[in-house]
Amino acid sequence: MTPQEALRVLISAPRRIALLATVSPSNFEHEVARLAGLPSVGKRRLEFRYATEPPNLSEVRAELEQAEQQLAAAKERALAERAAELLLEAQLAEARGCPEFSRLARRRYQDSPNGQPVREPLLRESDALASAWCEQPPPLAHGLTESATVLSDDEADSRSLVSRMRRAIAEARLEVRVVCSRQLVPLAAVGDGFVQIAAGRRISTVDVERTVKHELDGHVRPMLRAKNQAFLLGVIGSARGSDAQEGFALLLERRSGFLGEARALELALRHRAGRLAHDGLPFEQAIEQLDDGAQPTEIVVRALCRAFRGGGLGREVAYLPALIEVEGALAEDPTIEERLASGRLSLPAARALRSE
Repeated sequence: MTPQEALRVLISAPRRIALLATVSPSNFEHEVARLAGLPSVGKRRLEFRYATEPPNLSEVRAELEQAEQQLAAAKERALAERAAELLLEAQLAEARGCPEFSRLARRRYQDSPNGQPVREPLLRESDALASAWCEQPPPLAHGLTESATVLSDDEADSRSLVSRMRRAIAEARLEVRVVCSRQLVPLAAVGDGFVQIAAGRRISTVDVERTVKHELDGHVRPMLRAKNQAFLLGVIGSARGSDAQEGFALLLERRSGFLGEARALELALRHRAGRLAHDGLPFEQAIEQLDDGAQPTEIVVRALCRAFRGGGLGREVAYLPALIEVEGALAEDPTIEERLASGRLSLPAARALRSE
């Protein structure tokens, strides 16, 4: 495999692996509603259904192994680490529903990558922040209120998420399209050239504005900037680059006053749910631990259902640590922000760019 072939493998691998699509249940919203409506905690067992069988990615894995070796030999460390991360994601996709799934997910989203500092202190700090937000979420910025609600995909309502997202994209002349999906687990997600909006969700107008800020400034603009500048590492992404980008997007939410009340509680519960999933706890035990009567049941169930996708994806444990890391890094070196806004870069990768 030549270096150019290795790069092509890295560029195509995320689409071929399709991890999040593979672990997204076809009945996610139905399960959230069903479980939130059950009167007895002891009867809350997860019954996810998936549209397809787990994929066979042996060919992709073989190519990624070759790409990692080729890039490491060429001393392209950041790209070799990304190849290793994609290989782990391929293993995750194949292991959906298997006992080893949560262990692999913990390696991907929680444990320390090889050669990086131990993350346990950061995880403890994130656990403490999640606990504090569960007990008393910070307030929204003055003037913001979550009282008004809209349907996420209501084309006739100018306040809906699909309308606001399309308007913001048009005003900024961003080259992405907006599509709606009833299979989407998060409220919105960014892909190569598009923004997906979850259909049929009743959300607050604050959630609409927050999501537009998060997706466009946190994900779409960096993606387009990397492409337009032919910044290869920004396009391919570095290992843990997508995690750091979530932390950067949350920082943008906080600056705009959106990181409070329901949003802070949601993130806190998702973090705690992800930790339980990675510990290998059965869903029915996890919901007993998390739903102590102090939080609205629906938001607790939704957090747990997200975390237990595929058998315990727990991707949400990356968010609060990334927020803490990004805030700390920018306090030390504000110039890192420009690099984080230029593609899916981890903090080590962003720091390395300055030294080159």
